[in-house]
Amino acid sequence: MVDKELLYGTLKKYFGYDSFREGQEELITNTLQGKDVLGIMPTSGGKSLCYQLPALLLDGMTIVVSPLVSLMKDQVDSLREMGIAAAYLNSTLSREEFLQLMDDMRSGQLKLLYIAPERIDNESFMNALRFVKVPLLVVDEAHCISQWGSDFRPAYQGVARLYDLFDRRPMVAAFTATATEPVQDDILVQLRLQNPFRLVTGFDRGNLAFSVEKPADKFKFLVKDLNPKEASIIYCSTRKNVESVQKKLEQKGFAVTLYHAGLPEHERQRNQDDFLFDRKPIMVATNAFGMGIDKSNVRTVYHYNMPKNIESYYQEAGRAGRDGEEARVILLFSSQDIIINQLLNSKTNDSEATNKLNKMINYCYTNQCLRRYILEYFGETTAELNCQHCSNCLRRTEQIDITEEAQKILSCVVRVRGRYGVQKIIGILTGSKQKGITDFGLDKLKTYGLMSAYNDGEIREMIGVLIADEYLQVTGDQYPLIQVTPKALEVLKEGKKVGMSYAVESGRGTAKQSGGGLYDTELFDRLRGVRTEMANEHGIPSYIVFSDSTLHEMARNFPTDDDGFLRLSGVGETKLERYGEVFMGVISDYLKEFPDAESILQQKRLEQKEQEGNPETAEKRPKPAQKNYAGTTFEETYRLYKEGKTVEEIIAIRGLARMTIENHFRNLAEQSAYEMRLTDFVTAEQAEAIAGAIEEAEDQHLKPLKEKLGDDYSYFQIGMVLAFRKREQ
Repeated sequence: MVDKELLYGTLKKYFGYDSFREGQEELITNTLQGKDVLGIMPTSGGKSLCYQLPALLLDGMTIVVSPLVSLMKDQVDSLREMGIAAAYLNSTLSREEFLQLMDDMRSGQLKLLYIAPERIDNESFMNALRFVKVPLLVVDEAHCISQWGSDFRPAYQGVARLYDLFDRRPMVAAFTATATEPVQDDILVQLRLQNPFRLVTGFDRGNLAFSVEKPADKFKFLVKDLNPKEASIIYCSTRKNVESVQKKLEQKGFAVTLYHAGLPEHERQRNQDDFLFDRKPIMVATNAFGMGIDKSNVRTVYHYNMPKNIESYYQEAGRAGRDGEEARVILLFSSQDIIINQLLNSKTNDSEATNKLNKMINYCYTNQCLRRYILEYFGETTAELNCQHCSNCLRRTEQIDITEEAQKILSCVVRVRGRYGVQKIIGILTGSKQKGITDFGLDKLKTYGLMSAYNDGEIREMIGVLIADEYLQVTGDQYPLIQVTPKALEVLKEGKKVGMSYAVESGRGTAKQSGGGLYDTELFDRLRGVRTEMANEHGIPSYIVFSDSTLHEMARNFPTDDDGFLRLSGVGETKLERYGEVFMGVISDYLKEFPDAESILQQKRLEQKEQEGNPETAEKRPKPAQKNYAGTTFEETYRLYKEGKTVEEIIAIRGLARMTIENHFRNLAEQSAYEMRLTDFVTAEQAEAIAGAIEEAEDQHLKPLKEKLGDDYSYFQIGMVLAFRKREQ
């Protein structure tokens, strides 16, 4: 039986959370009960916690098989920041570091050890492992073990060999974000999981807004849409595209770096660090970048070219919004993307890859909700027909009949016997006078000039629709050629209707606000600046100190004491001890500078609620000047106090958080201008005991005083005694 109190206590102490996300508790409980588990959870769904927390409660060292060095380092840095003994073993370690790690491993000092799958072939490591107690073996990114997966890695298939090292086989926990049904079944077989607890929490990422855009000029769109201060990833299909886009963005003044497998290792590492440490917030990369990146504050992922399948697309999309805050995923699509991908597929003659590519193409042309399309692809049903925040849900479209145009295009392809590519077909149909047309007598064809009223882009779009609907196919060994399929006869001979969506009104995907609502943007910027300083001081990425989501919460609730700070999501005891004083100092200073900040934010929340409830009334209602409702929020609390209201009554009347009202009283108590009695907040006996503890303590901060006094005294009571002492001084 799993001790719930211990489970939740560990969750708060180390990870800073009061509750579990969907599926986490079930997976953790089954692991602690000795069962193998398979967890299919969306990116940012909290997979890591499902094995990190059990590792703390199990006797021995948990081994985590992880695919990339950067992922290991990120995870280990995060764990160490939470006060958890963790390490990684890979080729970047020096001999001295390796020997120290072996000592730590043998002496039982480590709770988690991250290794690459290739490490399983290292005989000396395997021999050392025989003498270590390993209760749990974790396989992260488990889809890499399957040939059906989008990132097959042969070394993963050796993981099961670890079982034979130990007298008692460890429990096995496998996790992944993107695995279709066949991949899930293959994971079970390859890892030889024994009667596993299998849980699929779903693939939905509600904080992501999906968009498919078809700009005439992709780069111009990118320049206009990019936020130079926010973390963004731009995925390109080729190294050449990566280098071209990165160079042009740099010339436009963006702080941008690049990543692809052709760069030297040291350059890849430097560029990756520039991105992770926010020195260059924009990354242009091939799909070689990302699986090992745990950067939580990526706000936008762009696909400059269409990926080869939905699995790759969704996995790359998953790098956005890992902190749970709103984020965007934008695919910049052109029919040329189809041609390039189909040409690559034609060389492999892989029917499964072709089928997956067709699903990706259909995604780019579909009229249905993009989120729904993705979820249904992964076999997940949804009651909602529309998400109301993807580009398709927000864009008004009309279906136009292009049957006649389709017949002309197909007829042209038939007449040239599939010997030419898209550009040549367009040239024939528009009546081009280019030498490549006239020299070969293509201007003599009956289809020559039949679509002269259309521009190249319009015909290219129609050809893309015909490829997506499988009336045309791309072939060729060296150059992409287009040919008709047997299905084309349905249009040419039987007059089957062909339709194409036409955007009447543009729409861009807008993510749902997933956090707790409005926050003070000025305070958030200050907190973000301090976070950068602290990260640089500790040599870790900013998001490992605190996520954007936690900073938003700070800028929403204004915590200025340990109790309030510990209530923030993602703040455990180690982070409070390490960073609390600095961040609370920033908040306290901000409130001294802008004492009305909380009441202004509260007024904005009320206006937002009224706007949502009755937009017309809210619009007509005269908005008071800031000074009328800002005044001083402390004085309003003080007025109610002088009327004889208790703290509890004031919280209810004002509708503010407890920590906010308690903070008001502490600030008021420090100032002799406000008449107050300490005994309205603590008894005389409590005040005397707290004062005695303060006199004896070397460190007069709240946390050490609270630890000294015990649970009979609250942070608020201790804070009020400190405030009155300051008042007297």
